[in-house]
Amino acid sequence: MLRQTRQRKIFVVYGSILVLLTAAIMSGDGPLSLVSTSSAHLDHLPHYNGGGTPVGRFYVNQAMDPEYTPPSQPARILFSIQDQNGNDVYNVYTMVEIYSASTGERLKAFPWTREDIGDFALYYTFQDIGNYQIVISIANDNPNGNYHNGIDPPRTILTSNLNCSCDRGVLNIS
Repeated sequence: MLRQTRQRKIFVVYGSILVLLTAAIMSGDGPLSLVSTSSAHLDHLPHYNGGGTPVGRFYVNQAMDPEYTPPSQPARILFSIQDQNGNDVYNVYTMVEIYSASTGERLKAFPWTREDIGDFALYYTFQDIGNYQIVISIANDNPNGNYHNGIDPPRTILTSNLNCSCDRGVLNIS
């Protein structure tokens, strides 16, 4: 009986240590981390219409202003792009598209643009109440923008980078 109690204590102690070590590894800066160290430069942290997603070697944070955007009123869509260590990025080529989540129709496309810094805003007026998907495309290693100008054709698979030297991420808003 004494031996079983001792074995149980050892199991609990080693199990607890293993859980703590796993949590520490996955919440740090390492490659196994589940927590982004990205710190967006947004006016406020959105509670409803905002979020973040990894896009290639970057992390993109997005927010809406106003957060609860009524239909037929202009909205500001804020983006903050950082590297995976939370550092600002500069001279990044982006293209942004807005799709209707219910129909899959592309409603608006903002052409490829060289952003001096990864913090930028775009303006759009949503005509209807509903769910939308914002697709942000970031060019891969293209210092001169030679391959990215104009607007790419709409896609059925929003994250597809077929015929595009870019990475794409999808953010959902309502």
